[in-house]
Amino acid sequence: MLSQPKAMSPDPTVVENGTLEPPAPSGTKMLLWDRDGSVLAPGSCAGLSLGNRTLTVQGVGQDDAGDYTCEVRIPVNRNCSRPVPVTVTCD
Repeated sequence: MLSQPKAMSPDPTVVENGTLEPPAPSGTKMLLWDRDGSVLAPGSCAGLSLGNRTLTVQGVGQDDAGDYTCEVRIPVNRNCSRPVPVTVTCD
């Protein structure tokens, strides 16, 4: 049985064009990140560390605001963190 992970953000308010880096819990097997129910995959602005433990969003924009969660999985079980609301403000 997996315990519930905790997604954290050093500051839930991010300045537009800044960087969002919520670290995930250690000791996880497989980790997925999502925003408002949509899985986040590495792309031009979003990056994942080795093992997906840290999600980094560079050049944060208004559309990056929302509820972020992480989910841990093992072959027989999975558990999701509580949502972490992130607000994006203008400079």
